[in-house]
Amino acid sequence: MEKQNNLKILERKDINDDKWNQCISNSINYRHQALTWHLDIVSPGWKGVIYGDYEAVMPYPLMHKYGIPVLLQPVFCQQLGIFSPGNLDKSVIVNFYRYLRRPFPVQYNINSSFPPLEYAEHRFQKLPNIELNLNLSYTELFNNYSKNTKRNIKKAQKASINIEEVTPYEDLFFVHYKNLRFKFNNRKKILFKKIIYEAFKREEGLIYIATNNNDKIIAIAFFIKFNNRLTFIVSSSSKQGYKTHAMYYIFDEIIKRFSNNDTILDFEGSATTGVAKFYKSFGGIDNPYLQISNISFELYKYIASFKNLFMVK
Repeated sequence: MEKQNNLKILERKDINDDKWNQCISNSINYRHQALTWHLDIVSPGWKGVIYGDYEAVMPYPLMHKYGIPVLLQPVFCQQLGIFSPGNLDKSVIVNFYRYLRRPFPVQYNINSSFPPLEYAEHRFQKLPNIELNLNLSYTELFNNYSKNTKRNIKKAQKASINIEEVTPYEDLFFVHYKNLRFKFNNRKKILFKKIIYEAFKREEGLIYIATNNNDKIIAIAFFIKFNNRLTFIVSSSSKQGYKTHAMYYIFDEIIKRFSNNDTILDFEGSATTGVAKFYKSFGGIDNPYLQISNISFELYKYIASFKNLFMVK
């Protein structure tokens, strides 16, 4: 166990799940990605940096390849960083992030609540993340849609598209895999299936589908609802789904269902111009996060390509 300044790094086996998850759940910046069940899926063997008696925590997804340590952001895990139920003294924040100042490869995404205060050794850049506060009435939220989004929703309605929430069944998403915007390799498929299973096991998963007149699925989207944050994970549309703007209709239904409360719809991105435009068309605003790195993108791709770097149990 490495320890300094009331901070310590614990191996996964030594982490108290209840205390860790309680800290995440009560944090001002809670994210489901930092819960133990999710980290166990996307980064087996992860470690944790812990302040005091779990007063603040930071996931530490340290892996090894041929004996060389690497600290890389896991897949399906947009933001990590420090999580705490309250504000932290600047010295504590500085000490947390000293664990990211390593001589080995580091690429790590930090949530916006606890930005690094000093970082001479590493590069860092802001990455976009679109969010929409659903604390207004549906009518007010709808009025903030772009004109194009309103038109596309009307087109979907005229095409008699039906939207419904469903429970997952075997390979629900992968029946429509060919329509996914970003393809999954086999490792990601396994991880994704585990995430869906565990999310629904904890009653935190939501799957919405759009069907045509023949009850054929033409679009599908998966979300995770943790506390008051509803996070969009992935979606898929067929050619007919794209043509009828079914995904606009799915998001409109989600916004309608969760409107008029304190839920934040987290679109999880995007740096892709067209995708970001789609998210913003619902009235979303950018709440960027930071990526800290001491390696080039080319080296990151090379390291991430190692087949056994991110082990799947």
